Amino acid sequence: MLRHSLHRLLLAIPVLFGVLLIGFLLMQVVPTDAATVRAGPSATPDVVEAIRRDLGLDRPLHVQFGLYLWRLAQGISAFPSSTTYPWRRSSAPPSARPWS
Repeated sequence: MLRHSLHRLLLAIPVLFGVLLIGFLLMQVVPTDAATVRAGPSATPDVVEAIRRDLGLDRPLHVQFGLYLWRLAQGISAFPSSTTYPWRRSSAPPSARPWS
């Protein structure tokens, strides 16, 4: 029984890797730039470039995938919350924000 369970667990590793790779590649083919969306419509090109560097979007695709796996393993979201970027903070009080 233990041998069977171990075998099934070892077979799950490449399946999980494949699912993560397909999900990552699907996020890459979306026609929008994550840094532009994160910065908002009124952001300057310098702000967008700073976000691209911070998220690692200026690196090669295989490095981005490695960062994606590393952040996922650490429990960090692939895209940091809006509190990371002060220009994206809402001026509304917490009770008026439905996402809080």
